[in-house]
Amino acid sequence: MTELMKKKTYINRTVSALIAAALIFTDMPRLSYAAEAVSADSISTQQSADISIGTIEDFEEFALKAKDSSYTAGKVIRLTGNLDLTGREFTPIPVMAGCFDGNGHVIKGVQLKGKLSETGFIRNVTKTGIVTGLTIEGSISASGTAENIGGIVGENDGLITKCTFTGSIDAEKAIGGIVGNNKEDGTVLDCENAGSINAKNQTGGIAGYNEGTIDSCKNTGSINAVPSDLGDKDSDGTEDEKNDERNALELINTNPTDIVDGKIKDSIDVKTVKYTGGIAGASSGTVRNCSNRGVVGYEHIGYITGGVVGYNRGILYSCRNDGTIFGRRDIGGIVGEFEPYVANIYEKDSIDKAGDELDDMVDIIDGLNDTFKDADDSAQARIDDIRGTVDDLRGTVSGYKTYYRGRNDVTEAEIRGYVDALRNETDELEMKSVNAENALPKIKADVDNIRKMIENAEKYAAAGVAVDMRQYTAALRASVRELLSDAGHQYESTSDTVGKTLDNIDDFGDELKDVRTAAENLDDYLRSAYDSYKGDIRATDDDITSKTDTIAAEMDALSDSLKTSDSRIRSKFDEMQSKLESLNNTIHDGFDELDDELASIINADNIGDMFEERSDSKDASPAKGTLAECVNNGYINADVNGGGIAGLSGVEMDIQSEFEVVSGGDVSLKYQRTKKATIINSKNYGAVDVRNSYAGGIVGKMNIGAAVACENYGQVVTTDGDYTGGIAGFAKYVIRDCYNLSTLSGNDYLGGIAGCGSKMYSNYSMSYLEEGGERHGAIAGKLDDDDAAEASGNYYVDYGIGAINGLTLDNEASLISYSDLLSRDETPDDFSTMKITFIADGRIVKIIRLPYGGSVKESELPSLPSKGSRYGFWEQQDLSDVKQNIVVEAKYATMTTTIASDEPFPTILISGNFYYGTNVRYEKTDASSMKAPKGYKAVDRYVYSVSGDYGIPDNRMKVHLLADDYKDYDSVAVMKDGELSKIETVRDGRYMVFDTGSEQTFYVIREKNPYLKQIVAGSIVGILVLIAALIKILGRKR
Repeated sequence: MTELMKKKTYINRTVSALIAAALIFTDMPRLSYAAEAVSADSISTQQSADISIGTIEDFEEFALKAKDSSYTAGKVIRLTGNLDLTGREFTPIPVMAGCFDGNGHVIKGVQLKGKLSETGFIRNVTKTGIVTGLTIEGSISASGTAENIGGIVGENDGLITKCTFTGSIDAEKAIGGIVGNNKEDGTVLDCENAGSINAKNQTGGIAGYNEGTIDSCKNTGSINAVPSDLGDKDSDGTEDEKNDERNALELINTNPTDIVDGKIKDSIDVKTVKYTGGIAGASSGTVRNCSNRGVVGYEHIGYITGGVVGYNRGILYSCRNDGTIFGRRDIGGIVGEFEPYVANIYEKDSIDKAGDELDDMVDIIDGLNDTFKDADDSAQARIDDIRGTVDDLRGTVSGYKTYYRGRNDVTEAEIRGYVDALRNETDELEMKSVNAENALPKIKADVDNIRKMIENAEKYAAAGVAVDMRQYTAALRASVRELLSDAGHQYESTSDTVGKTLDNIDDFGDELKDVRTAAENLDDYLRSAYDSYKGDIRATDDDITSKTDTIAAEMDALSDSLKTSDSRIRSKFDEMQSKLESLNNTIHDGFDELDDELASIINADNIGDMFEERSDSKDASPAKGTLAECVNNGYINADVNGGGIAGLSGVEMDIQSEFEVVSGGDVSLKYQRTKKATIINSKNYGAVDVRNSYAGGIVGKMNIGAAVACENYGQVVTTDGDYTGGIAGFAKYVIRDCYNLSTLSGNDYLGGIAGCGSKMYSNYSMSYLEEGGERHGAIAGKLDDDDAAEASGNYYVDYGIGAINGLTLDNEASLISYSDLLSRDETPDDFSTMKITFIADGRIVKIIRLPYGGSVKESELPSLPSKGSRYGFWEQQDLSDVKQNIVVEAKYATMTTTIASDEPFPTILISGNFYYGTNVRYEKTDASSMKAPKGYKAVDRYVYSVSGDYGIPDNRMKVHLLADDYKDYDSVAVMKDGELSKIETVRDGRYMVFDTGSEQTFYVIREKNPYLKQIVAGSIVGILVLIAALIKILGRKR
């Protein structure tokens, strides 16, 4: 494929995308907060009930009758006691248009199974409906479509307040503990989920999908926190392995490339778990003042998972997460994917302005009518004729405007269809340059000619020379017609050029046949539409020209009768001249706008680059494109793109993105394309642990957006990947006024503020970097390759490494002492103490705060949570002279009582308490030259070592040495006070057993005369026997 063809193809694709965005997204979504519209009196428990439910029979009768919204509309239905539906067939309430007041009571035993969708305890709450003061305990297990299911309500357009769900829900899409789908007019207020919610898409503790408002709600339940059959099984996995609790880690270790960034999309399919949140799985509405304490997600499983919202393109404000968040990609303490607010705001372009100026021309003619009010009767009559003709012309123009608007709507609909077809067939098309030539000299000459004619008429009048108005206006009319004719020819010429350009696209091969067919269909339609428009325009021109000719004739007649009013006429013509000049400039501007638009398309690498960044803002008020005032305390565990606040700020186009462009105003060539994703005034205290790349204390990967006035105090780690930052692992745009106090660990691109950053201003870093690769810095590992990348006004506390890539350059950053940092009024209070966080299984066990340079005593270490038969211990960390926030994690290992050297029949066995996987190694050398204890000689020297991944929990151990090559009388000695000292040695089968204490070197020693003692002992025994015999004999003789 030639370079020209590539650029040409890219233009076609980009223009198609822009047309689609302009035609499809025309209205800004309306945010509703129903709670503000509901009076407290409407749900007052003091209000008498229209329907009371006190028994199971009452409830079942009511559920059967509530199929029609009119049955409950305007009524209060009140629960007067707790109900237990265990073992009974449950029928949901179909629709609620009135107020269902649970009155603080509990309904338990609610069970729903089978093919289900749009259901819950109540299937639907209308805009007038309210559900309040109700607790539901039960389980829902849905098959089939299994969408829009909630523990309290399936779909909500009204108000749900002060409700709680406990139990479990297992379904597919848009599943929430309170409501499955909270619609645009729906509000969920002050509700809690304590149940286990599991689904594949849009899973939330409060709502699966939220278009309305969720306010002051909390989740304490687990959300997609069990693996079950949630997917993400690698191709070489089996069902048995999948159900094993160690499955996820084992499978990924088997095929690690499956989770490497850039290849991760190869394993994505439609059943992959995505959009999981502690409050809402996905939200385009408002979520504020909410909190999560439950576990969200499962290790290595699921995409776009957040402690509060999984996928957010709405308003997210003042929320908190204290739960542990797990997942595979785009995992954040507050939000998994923070999508920017992207908008096309259309303004009046030159075409619109030209239309307005033509309307002004009509107004000028109306003013001319006023000028001649006092003229003679004949002149008045002619003016009336002109006014009538002008009104007729205005009506004609209005009719054509109405016609063209209708015609445009049909054409836009047709183009939208063809564009959608083309977009469905298009995958990767590249851009080619377009050089727009200025082909307007003839049109400009015509306009200049008209201006010159008017100026000459003015000069003649000033000189007292009478102007033949009939001839003059005829010439003016002819020039105008010539201008219209040249414009029409230029329009046809431009159209022909575009057609030829498209016709010259080469055949891209059989595999792009469908794309070419779709493009040709669009091209054919555009040609047909253009030809049709051209015919209409010509007919319109003839009609309007006819009427303007009539006006010209009437003006000629008027000119003859108004010679005495020359000065006043000249004044009006001056006004008309000014208007024509303005019209001329407007036409020029229109072509400039078109040139600018083509240039923006040509110069953009992708569609996202066409939108202007508006994220660098200090406005923290609730708004779309702003994530503000949020706090994360939970532990974050991800494979790719993990952040304390957001996993990704941008658009994940390869995971079935729901990316949306919002449009405002009437479509025109002049508009502002903007994108905004501001994370502001948010804090992270939780540890962020990412297996591969992109880990940040605030945001893992920030392709779009800015981090402003944010703070991170949590440890940030990438184990096997790159891009680790105290604020962002990678940032394409701005990081401003942020603070980081944490320990960072990673490989390449490791930075106190950003692993790799583009624009970093006035940030403060107090970061200890545990280096493992290249490009490290106290501020950033590296500045982005973008020419506009820069850093200025940053400060860092010295831990032995320079600001950016190990270097500190003027203006980029400066050193600051800890005391000077604390003395700043703007420095956060959290910098005044160091924090030691003890974590076991992703949960915070204890936090110890110390002054700068303080130490933790061993007695202050928290007790370890038990974990079955496994032995637990805190990882080794130096907790003395602490000058940084530190995370200490619990380690658990299986115990064994014996370890052995690696031989078919071990030479050395060691008994004691050891972690599984601990090993022993030894070295044997000749020791005959060593000085041994008296009566012994040294035979062999052994040096052994015990090691394992988790250390040695207990130093009390005994050594078992294989004694096949030694004598029964051999013993063992250790070095003590510079001399060998014999230690107690016993035999146990084929082994000598002994305790060397803290020594790991021992010697086998052998007696020099091993049988001497036996001989002496035997002799003594013989003598004693002889003496006893003699005594016995002598006694008998007596």
